[in-house]
Amino acid sequence: MALNPSGIDILAARASALFAEGAKRDAVIKSLKQQFGGITITACLESDLAEEPFREEPGYYLYLVDSRDHCWKLTREPAHATGVVIAQREDDA
Repeated sequence: MALNPSGIDILAARASALFAEGAKRDAVIKSLKQQFGGITITACLESDLAEEPFREEPGYYLYLVDSRDHCWKLTREPAHATGVVIAQREDDA
């Protein structure tokens, strides 16, 4: 399932709301997976990725994942995105 820009906005808004409520990273990912079934969603700390994020949000960086060729790669193209990585800012972890 590919993401579209409005789907990315909705997912990011939900993640931001959960973090703002004080949810821990694992709880945020679990909630997102329940709400957005069919989309690959994973998490890490910001230091785990050296690439430029697709988007910066309070508390985390959002990366888009393209897994169409069975291997994950980061993308900046929403049309190619099949999932996301939530990279929590280490000062918020």
